[in-house]
Amino acid sequence: PVSVFSIRPADVSFAMWSMAKAAYVLDKGIFDHLAALMASKDMMEKTNTRLVAQALWSCAKIEEYDESFLDVHQYDESIKDDAMIKRMGCVDRYLSYLIAHREKLTATQISQTVLSVGRLRIADPFIHDQLADTALRSKHSMNAREIANVVWGFSKVLYPDSSIIVELINEVTTTSKQNECTSQEASNMLYSLGRLQIRDTVAFVSLNAIMM
Repeated sequence: PVSVFSIRPADVSFAMWSMAKAAYVLDKGIFDHLAALMASKDMMEKTNTRLVAQALWSCAKIEEYDESFLDVHQYDESIKDDAMIKRMGCVDRYLSYLIAHREKLTATQISQTVLSVGRLRIADPFIHDQLADTALRSKHSMNAREIANVVWGFSKVLYPDSSIIVELINEVTTTSKQNECTSQEASNMLYSLGRLQIRDTVAFVSLNAIMM
């Protein structure tokens, strides 16, 4: 067996990502062990924003699959809740790291992080505000898909600052990014406007035009 001390943060994060991409939810004990290992003090001291954002995304994806799986299969809710509590403890540590190192986040990592916060319904206004500020300052380096993911993620936690949402959407609709924006991405941003009850005529018209 490989010693835990010889495992690198990259090994753990990519193993989590692989399991999440494969929708492997039948035996999440291995995933949860990896999540806890990644969140350990030793790993957090050696890691970087890319690996932590990827681990966070993986936790959010597994949680999403978990809900779908439970719709079809009967499982002991107490077991599910216990596992979720432990996993969310890891998520808290990942988010603390990412917020502390937010200046180093790339456009992709910002997108992954906000998307994960939305999927996990993280109800923490401080985290929301820190990520919103980071996303806004990085909007020029983000592509249409990344912005759509950020907007969707914020809609899932009912982020209250409509001006930031509209500014992010405008970054797509008023620049050359509109040419790379897909109908699905435009649809997701329209959904977000509706969910957040943002009545911005220009944004609605521009996104509908992309869909057409």
